[in-house]
Amino acid sequence: MKNNTMRLFLLPAVALLLWASPAAQAQNVGIGTATPDASAALDLQAADKGLLVPRLTQAQRLAIAGPAAALLVYQTDGAQPGFWFNAGTKAAPAWTVLAAGNGPAGNGPAGKLSSGSVVGGDNLGDHTATQNLNLQTFALVGTGADVGTAVGLGVRADGGLNLGQNTAGNNVFLGFQAGAANTTGYGNQYVGYKSGASNTTGALNQFSGFQSGTRNTTGTNNLFVGYTSGANNLSGNDNQFIGHRTGFNTTSGTGNQFEGYLSGFSNSSGSYNHFSGYQSGFYNTTGTKNLFLGYLSGYYNTTGSGNQFEGYLSGNANTTGTQNQFAGYSSGVFNTAGNYNQFAGYQSGSNNTTGSNNLFTGYTSGANNTIGNHNWAYGFGAGPTTGNLYNTGALGYNAQVSQSNSLALGGIGVEALKVGIGTTAPRGQLDVASAGDTYLVPNPNTGNGQSLFLPGHIYLAPYANGTDVAYLQARRQSDIGSMALQLRTTNGGAVVNALRLNADGSAVFASSVTAQSFTSSDARLKQDIRPLNGALAAVQALRGVRYTYRQHIDGHSLPAGEQVGVLAQEVEKIYPELVSTGADGYKAVNYAQLTPVLLEAIKELADQNAAFRRQATAQQDRDATQTADIQSLKVQLARLLGEAPVAQAGTR
Repeated sequence: MKNNTMRLFLLPAVALLLWASPAAQAQNVGIGTATPDASAALDLQAADKGLLVPRLTQAQRLAIAGPAAALLVYQTDGAQPGFWFNAGTKAAPAWTVLAAGNGPAGNGPAGKLSSGSVVGGDNLGDHTATQNLNLQTFALVGTGADVGTAVGLGVRADGGLNLGQNTAGNNVFLGFQAGAANTTGYGNQYVGYKSGASNTTGALNQFSGFQSGTRNTTGTNNLFVGYTSGANNLSGNDNQFIGHRTGFNTTSGTGNQFEGYLSGFSNSSGSYNHFSGYQSGFYNTTGTKNLFLGYLSGYYNTTGSGNQFEGYLSGNANTTGTQNQFAGYSSGVFNTAGNYNQFAGYQSGSNNTTGSNNLFTGYTSGANNTIGNHNWAYGFGAGPTTGNLYNTGALGYNAQVSQSNSLALGGIGVEALKVGIGTTAPRGQLDVASAGDTYLVPNPNTGNGQSLFLPGHIYLAPYANGTDVAYLQARRQSDIGSMALQLRTTNGGAVVNALRLNADGSAVFASSVTAQSFTSSDARLKQDIRPLNGALAAVQALRGVRYTYRQHIDGHSLPAGEQVGVLAQEVEKIYPELVSTGADGYKAVNYAQLTPVLLEAIKELADQNAAFRRQATAQQDRDATQTADIQSLKVQLARLLGEAPVAQAGTR
């Protein structure tokens, strides 16, 4: 009681003293201390007591009329009990809660003031926020390099963030349900709505984007970036999908790299593919080891493998074709099942569908080929003229080939190609040059131009001894002043002119050389000589015909126009020795050896005619004798009848 009485007495006295004396008002007042702080008007100090301010309910605090600025009370109820002060003015009060609590270690700076309204404010004294934290112009900073053993977000001294430092597997998941099902997966980074949501044991994945890799469960080492990229991957590993819905349907494919809007969209189990470009490899499902680069390249490929398509629409229609290489805008664009093709250049092989083993290089080279195989072409517009040829080659600008098993060098007309061997400036379509030779073969159509250039010597074949040879020599002969073609031989080192053809058409033979263009008929060279009987009947069994040759027969260069001859199969039935069959199965007739047959047939026909003439003459003689006998009887009869004599035939 005594203490309470003393306190009641001292407080009014102190108040009176402070009010009554201006000097006292200017001094600092200390309670519990003889040396009050110079900055404090009232310094209360105690070792076991505190300052007790008025305690009001929320309703009482709000009922204070004209509260002075900085007026402090303690609110005992409401959503935010605690110390409140007026941060405004009397006319416009702004009650603000004074947040309780200390810093993280319990002895740091006091809690920050909140600018909340009457019922607002945070209570971070127990590190539990009750509303949004507004940092205003302040930063969230840290002092350490990590967060120690704590689980949560750490701010390093350099401003960096420590995310997932002490989480299970050191995973970082950002986004609604990102990595929600993760169990033992480690080293994963999932960013975006439900990215990696189904992952359980998959490790070392990085998914970024709305539902990216959302169904992944055990797949590892994957990188999915983009809206639903790799969304259906389950167990595929080592994939990289970058772009809107890239690799969307991949489930177990491995080692794929898809870049671009919807690239590799349909891929399921195809592996080791690289698709780069808008919808490149869109329909690929199980095809493997493909490289598609460019807008819609390899778009329809499904199971084709080992293909390389580079360029806008290259290999666009390919479905099951394998081991193709297309480079260039629309190269191989319509190929579907063709295999082992190589097309390089704008629209090269553009119409190929199922043709295989073709090589086309150059702008629109091989563009006409569709199902042809084993063709090659080098040059602008070079290649087959139709789509189903095989084993053709075309070399040069617009070199075209129109039949199988053929090679075309250069175009035709003004685009014809000149080929030089041993020369850099060919003088005709073929110029075979050698050092020191300037020998020409004239063009018979013009008389002065040259279509074929040859070296001075064309060697034909060596003799049996390996040293003596036969060769053609084209040269100008000074003795005759005209071009000549000579067939020459070396006989024991000596040159012998076997045959020389002059420009005027004359021929000169060596006297010691037999003209091998004639068939040897010397009786001394023959044996078992027999007459050729029945030639006329045989000739009558043959027939001569008119005909024209079929053109474009492989391996045959046949003349055009109307022809006259016989048919080998008909001749073979009668004279098989006059018919030969070539290695290609086609038959030929030795027309020269038909001459003896015709000769004997003519002789037989002459003998028959002579016999007919003899028979006719004998018949005429018999007819004349009978006529004379009849006339004699008529004369005798007239005499007997006493009539005038009858005139004989041929008289008047």
